[in-house]
Amino acid sequence: MKCFASGWMVGEILSSLRFTILCGLMGVLGAYSLQSQSLSSQSLQLTVEAGQDLEGFVGVAAEDCGVDFRNDLDPLKGAGNRVLFNGSGLALGDLNDDGLPEVFFCAIDGENALFTNRGSWQFQSCALPPSLRNPGVPSRGAVFADVDGDRDLDILLATVGRGVLVFLNRGSFRFEDASAKAGLETRFSASGLTLADVDGNGSLDVYVANNRVDDIRDKARVPVRRVGNQILPPKQWEDRLFIHQSQLHEYGEADRLYLNNGLGQFTPVSWTEGAFRSDGKPLKAPPQDWGLSAMLCDWTGDGWPDLYVCNDYWTPDRLWVGDGQGGFDALDAAALKITSASSMGVDMADVDQDGDLDLFVADMLDRDPMRRKAQLPAVNWVANLPHLNGPWTQVNRNTLLVQESGGRFVEMAQMASVQASGWSWCPIFMDVDLDGLDDLLVSAGYSHDMQDLDTLEKIKGLQHPWQGYPDEASLQAAFTQEMKEHIALYPPLREPVAAFRNLGKGQFEDVTDRWGTQHPAVHQGFATADLDADGDLDLVLNRFNDTPAFYRNQASGARLSLSLMGKGPNTAAVGARMWLDVEGLPSMQRTVIAGGRYLSHGESKQVFAMPSAQAIASLRIRWPDGSQSVHDSLMAQQHHLIQQPAIPELPAGGVSEPSSAPDPQPWFVDASHWLNHVSKPSQANDFAMQPSLPFSQAHGGTGLSSVDINRDGRSDIILGAVKGERITVFESTDIDGEPGFERRELSYKLVNNSTGLLAMGLPGRAVHLLMGQDGYQARGASSMVEFDLKGRWRTLFSKELPGIHSLVAGPAQGMGHLGVAAMGYTRWGLYPHCHPSLIFEQEASKPNPWQIAPNLSKALRSVVRPRSALWCDLRGDGYPELLIASHGGPIRLFENRKGHLEEATAQWGLDRWRGLWTSLVAADLDGNGHLDLLAGNLGANTRWQASREKPLRWYFGDPLKNGRYVVIETVYHADGRQGPALPRDKMVSWMPSMRSELMTHESYKKMSIEALLEPDPEGWSVMEVDTLESMILYNNGEGKFDGEPLPLPVQQAPISGVQAADFNGDGQVDLIVGQIGMISSVGNFSFQLGGLLLLRGESDGTFRKMSPDSCGLPFDAGFQSIGLGDFNGDHRMDIVATQAGGQTRLFFNQHPQAAGLSVRIQGKGNNPFGVGCQLRMLDDAGGVLFARTMPGGGSGWQTQNDPLLILPMISADVEYQILWPGGEWRSHHIGEGVDSVTIIE
Repeated sequence: MKCFASGWMVGEILSSLRFTILCGLMGVLGAYSLQSQSLSSQSLQLTVEAGQDLEGFVGVAAEDCGVDFRNDLDPLKGAGNRVLFNGSGLALGDLNDDGLPEVFFCAIDGENALFTNRGSWQFQSCALPPSLRNPGVPSRGAVFADVDGDRDLDILLATVGRGVLVFLNRGSFRFEDASAKAGLETRFSASGLTLADVDGNGSLDVYVANNRVDDIRDKARVPVRRVGNQILPPKQWEDRLFIHQSQLHEYGEADRLYLNNGLGQFTPVSWTEGAFRSDGKPLKAPPQDWGLSAMLCDWTGDGWPDLYVCNDYWTPDRLWVGDGQGGFDALDAAALKITSASSMGVDMADVDQDGDLDLFVADMLDRDPMRRKAQLPAVNWVANLPHLNGPWTQVNRNTLLVQESGGRFVEMAQMASVQASGWSWCPIFMDVDLDGLDDLLVSAGYSHDMQDLDTLEKIKGLQHPWQGYPDEASLQAAFTQEMKEHIALYPPLREPVAAFRNLGKGQFEDVTDRWGTQHPAVHQGFATADLDADGDLDLVLNRFNDTPAFYRNQASGARLSLSLMGKGPNTAAVGARMWLDVEGLPSMQRTVIAGGRYLSHGESKQVFAMPSAQAIASLRIRWPDGSQSVHDSLMAQQHHLIQQPAIPELPAGGVSEPSSAPDPQPWFVDASHWLNHVSKPSQANDFAMQPSLPFSQAHGGTGLSSVDINRDGRSDIILGAVKGERITVFESTDIDGEPGFERRELSYKLVNNSTGLLAMGLPGRAVHLLMGQDGYQARGASSMVEFDLKGRWRTLFSKELPGIHSLVAGPAQGMGHLGVAAMGYTRWGLYPHCHPSLIFEQEASKPNPWQIAPNLSKALRSVVRPRSALWCDLRGDGYPELLIASHGGPIRLFENRKGHLEEATAQWGLDRWRGLWTSLVAADLDGNGHLDLLAGNLGANTRWQASREKPLRWYFGDPLKNGRYVVIETVYHADGRQGPALPRDKMVSWMPSMRSELMTHESYKKMSIEALLEPDPEGWSVMEVDTLESMILYNNGEGKFDGEPLPLPVQQAPISGVQAADFNGDGQVDLIVGQIGMISSVGNFSFQLGGLLLLRGESDGTFRKMSPDSCGLPFDAGFQSIGLGDFNGDHRMDIVATQAGGQTRLFFNQHPQAAGLSVRIQGKGNNPFGVGCQLRMLDDAGGVLFARTMPGGGSGWQTQNDPLLILPMISADVEYQILWPGGEWRSHHIGEGVDSVTIIE
């Protein structure tokens, strides 16, 4: 017996099946108890032999199963209609009710075939009526579904050119062609079929995703016409073609939704009469998309089927939320940000175990980064036309849309390591290894690698005029013949079924080789069924130009399988949702679907993992009509047949789904109208000067300060600006007896984008503002400006500080004046090189009070690529350390030895994490009395992967010797070597040693980085990164930091601003992070926009992400600087956040327990705000209850917080201790009932 996987033969069956009827019509005898006697159930006992701990699949050859079928396509037909290369699918299901599923294969250029299941992996060919065997047009896909409600499965056949044909099951494998009366036959090319009861009448309705019968690109000639200055398609094709930027584009065919009357007779639903709505209004025209597949499944959790439609080419995916009455509303554009571009198939599962369904969509990114360099990515030529391209960014890779509260989705495929599975078609979630977590399988492959750049260039050279043909038929025949010859030039693209194991919390690992699905082929249609009735799901695939693939599931873990019998006419309970709970495994859920796979349909049997063969589980079912039932004591190693009760045991809504109850009201309320401020975006284009930049350095934000500059007890706001604009000051005042802001602009017109802002208190009540500029556009201009906030300004350190990224102040020499550290900005055209960093101080006794501190500054000579910095007393001696977040390096730590800085990065263990750090803030996050660090980073949701074993590397140098640095990103090859990551043609323009005419894409993709740099290896430097996660760095109090990544939701986008404060008055520090998208160069990639995330501090020292609805903070935009202060004087900590080129947002804290004790400190000399003081509250025994550091020196991302602490309100006289700069602790008592206090040094 032949297998195409070694080690196992078909005869070595893992499980033997023993049928034991354990229940009568109205009850169960010993198997499990039911909540209602109206439920009938049948249990099939399974016996699993003891043995190896196995997982994965064993391939079984089709001929060994008795399956004689091939899905071949005549190459000339394919050349004449590229639609046919998309292949065909299959359907699996029990057509004769014997407990074993049959297999039906569709043929794209031959005869369809049905094989009955005889057991023991043996199948027998079954005769079909002529119109089902060969409908006269290519067959694309099929679904087994009971459309007439007679409790057997009928066959729906999707075709190219006849729409959907319907064949009713008349028993004994006899099928009646009911297509004429069913009403689904059209002239379109049906691709995806999905069924569910969308209007609530109990019958299965069908949604048909249409593609195209043929493709205009296969026509030898397309006549166009000129009307005035416009070139237009011919009138007969106006509804099919359009021209954009001199390129001809083709619409797809409109999809169709059909409602079933319960007898298998369908009525089409209009797109424009109110059933489909966008923003609450009926559509004006049907979407003409390139549909490939669709799935009806309730992802919103309201009990009604929702609809996801996968569309190819430039047409956007459609996400429709069902209303249960036959209508659908387009998903709110703000609920999603990213979709796949060439979407092939979709599946849904709770991949992060939070109780709701997440969505995975398959695209066509190659699994091998080396091969990607020799492929042409799909190009969206209408990306700038939202009315055609949709509201979301389309990316050329798989997408994993993780659902959050409120129906929002976050795209996290890259972070989950499932962004690439090859030229993919059908994704399927299933628990392969029976550990309670849904794994992911994806079929992939194509007849030829049509993205191969070498072949594309070769064919381009073969182009010629098409003239001299006597008629259109001769022209078309010659054109098709040449197309056939050109297609044959492309290399084949045979790929495995990609397998990804779920590691928990939405993380996956590629286990394709380990699970036995690594055999290359063109796998297209894909479905699952329990072919051998052993209680797990096996795989069947329809392979292009090949025989089918069968994979036997060899999992040895305990399991439980079940089937549902619904009320007629929805007899298979399509749309039912199940939750199974068993001790020792996470809660699991399943939904019964019909169709929904790419061109395919799988058996409706559901499989759940069990922790042991003796385990007993509890099952909750929400039936398609909304009624619910509970079934306890379901035993492992059995198949359970559960019938929907005739009388509902529980009414609709009787069993609630798992959810986290939101707080009574959001913590914050939007008060942005108080400011009515919108910042302008930077106009700098640094890609023009340095096109190899991985991402722009010119859009880093403009700075924010929230210091109380008028000393009225309420925080004020100072906002930076871009080149050509002015600094805006919002000063607190009373307007008609209510708190508000008075707005004014400073007179200085910026010559560059502003960066760090520092409002510095002077002796008395005066406040001056220091502003840094990036020096990025007007090079040579002064980057440091001082304002007295009364209209006067002056420049400082014009020569010493050409460009500044951030400014932070602290008592560097203990008591007295503050030292200001100015971090150098990236140099224009020379990334990753930066301007120098230095420290200056204020000495009031000198004519120019600001003086560079040479002894402090010399420690910063080695600082490269700084992004954020802060002064922070880690050793508790009154002399703050200086910490610097490096871009492409570690977080640098300089110990302060009584006014002298000495680097101690390695001594504190910070050299273990080299990141693309963006921001820093210090707080006691674990309650041990020592200051910890919150460090923002790029995040894990990028195509980059980094580890200590395989760090990211960028090489940079000036190969052209023209003063413009080239940055070369590298990628790991399969053999462990590194090569350039970007395509050849990009590198050619930057590297004079490369000549594209002498190097194929195939040879370039194999080139090592050493070979690329060989002409001048000494002229290149390297930047390494091994950590991309944003992290908490815990100070253990013994001079060391221990690192821990922030929760996964934080890692979904780059972090800009970070802050820490107690926002709900529970004494625990909470965290707020601002996520932001980044602008990347063409050929690189974009970073997902995030939002404001609030992480609630728990008593056990952990942090829990709050939903946008609970915290009241938005998750629909990218934020940069985040500032804290009490802007309305209610003794709660509020938030102000900036957006590049967007509205500045202000959020008032309205948490009822957040109002606390407002503490300010009045220091001596040039530190009147008490910047750097540490405050701790003691209990009766002298123990530290909590510790806080007085802000105001600058932290986060170009941010200065108001020097204000808001502490939990204590109903007794308590002792506070303050560590003053210089090292002196002093005790202070604050009486009961006081809500604000100023402590004077």
